[in-house]
Amino acid sequence: MTPPPVSPNDRENSPVEESTAQSDIVSLEGVEPFAFGGRRLCFVHPENPARCIKVNREGCGGRALRSGLIPAAWRRDYDNNLDERLALAKLERQVGPVMAEHFTRGYGVCQTTRGEGFVQDLIRDHDGPISRSLHELLSSGHRLREFKPAFDALAVFLIRHQIVTRAILDHNLTTQQHADGTW
Repeated sequence: MTPPPVSPNDRENSPVEESTAQSDIVSLEGVEPFAFGGRRLCFVHPENPARCIKVNREGCGGRALRSGLIPAAWRRDYDNNLDERLALAKLERQVGPVMAEHFTRGYGVCQTTRGEGFVQDLIRDHDGPISRSLHELLSSGHRLREFKPAFDALAVFLIRHQIVTRAILDHNLTTQQHADGTW
């Protein structure tokens, strides 16, 4: 799930979580991303299959920026990794380790052969494959009603911990299948 939005004040006042103290560059040469979005590529961490590395893609500024709909003077660089790191750190301060029930935990940044990467948990199904997004599952024939218990649990969690989010989109929700077939 995508973390709650980060306000400009959070960016300025929140401590940035510690960087993974690695002097070595993690090689992603020859490693294919398992997923990609409009701005980032996601790789299984070559040294820890329980984690992934999200790396910003080069030259992906969004349709409005590329088309010139937004004047050059108004444009800003946007770093998804920085926003996600800050949002997850804020969420962990607010909720504590229990956040891992519904959100991934962040482990800082590392240098890779493709640039700086954000390291976080990699969600996998009970039998090992990387969990898929709700969008992927719905597109492959699953019915939305199959996920109702998972949505109910998420709603209870968000309300209990007073978490407000604006980005509950099907492509941002990772769905983990449990051994009993539930999500």
